[in-house]
Amino acid sequence: MALAVYRRRPSNARSRSNSNDVVMQKSSKPRTMYDCVIVDDRDSETRPSPRSGHRIVANDGYMYCFGGYNPANPHRFGLFPELWRLCLATNKWEHMPNENCPEETASHSMILLGSNLFVWGGTGFPFGERCSNTLNCYHLGMQKWHQVPAGGAIPSARYGQSMTFKDGQLYVIGGTTGYNYSMMVHAMNLETLVWEDPQANRGTYPEWDHYTPEPRYRHEIATSGNLIYVLGGGTAQTVFNFEEIPAFNVQTNRWTVLTSRPCPVTGTYPPPRKFHAAVQHKDFVYLCGGFSGQFAMFDDIWRLSLADLQWQKLTQRLPRPIYFHSAAVTPEGCMFVFGGVISEKGDCRSNETFKIWLNVPTLQELVWDSITTKYHKVLAKHDQDDRDQLTRLGLRLPPKFFGRLNAKNSGIYK
Repeated sequence: MALAVYRRRPSNARSRSNSNDVVMQKSSKPRTMYDCVIVDDRDSETRPSPRSGHRIVANDGYMYCFGGYNPANPHRFGLFPELWRLCLATNKWEHMPNENCPEETASHSMILLGSNLFVWGGTGFPFGERCSNTLNCYHLGMQKWHQVPAGGAIPSARYGQSMTFKDGQLYVIGGTTGYNYSMMVHAMNLETLVWEDPQANRGTYPEWDHYTPEPRYRHEIATSGNLIYVLGGGTAQTVFNFEEIPAFNVQTNRWTVLTSRPCPVTGTYPPPRKFHAAVQHKDFVYLCGGFSGQFAMFDDIWRLSLADLQWQKLTQRLPRPIYFHSAAVTPEGCMFVFGGVISEKGDCRSNETFKIWLNVPTLQELVWDSITTKYHKVLAKHDQDDRDQLTRLGLRLPPKFFGRLNAKNSGIYK
């Protein structure tokens, strides 16, 4: 893969106690599409405020950002009960209709399934005292929030948990009440809307076989086969490593711990961390950023193969060290990173968007990426409902790319 745009000193984590530590020198190497770059339209006045503790998801045309927190925000105790949408072709943000929006908007979980955004858990103010265990859904076509009625063994209210969708079930793992940490697993069947505690149904095993990973929050998860893998995370006092990876088997409802393999080039693993972000694309997990718990922030990017649990440290880095950010990946394999804390003391937050391709795109996607990189402002200024107008500009777009300019043209939100 290509080298990053900036040269940095060769260390895994960067202390920001010395202002010289964060100076980034431009490389003489030309920028390529495989570098991690900032893609914001800095001229736009309509964009989310800097924040952390939010979540983002993405499809092929849009990135959605919900919630977050910033103590500099004078309203709602620093919380952001709001949903934003970024058009990936024009870099233009749009504030979405927000009636009946959930109020617990820090360290919640969010997942996109078709035209539905599902949000579960999170904390409001007072932090750790007001938590949610409600599943909320935002329909992208109707642009409305509603609570999903649920029954069964409903998980206790919490925040900092991870959520994934597998075999028709929403799985929620770990998290904290603000006082106690957990690694409990709960699953909701999206057809019956009934929650279950899978571990209560795992049968009779010897006491020594009842392994459960150490409780944690702000970890990330990935899935492959029958397994859900848990990556990193921590508590107020601890952070967990990536050499040993806890995995939950959805068939046996039992935990196991797996040993990963270090990067074959560096001979190392990702340093232990929490407040990082990760995405899964095909059989690979990409992990970026995070916090060591000891005033060390990360800007590194690592790849984990789920086939053999082999780690690889990528040459690319995030444009700056960051934690409490969020990441999402498009179906085509382009990862976006938004927001987060950019100071060790936690007093400065970002509203920048980073972008990096995780694989070689198709020729069509390659051309589309070039068009949107060079002409996103042109696309943003013209009527995206008028294909003839775009054609007169010399942009003869196939239907699938025309749909990415305007969600209602795509046909997927009906």
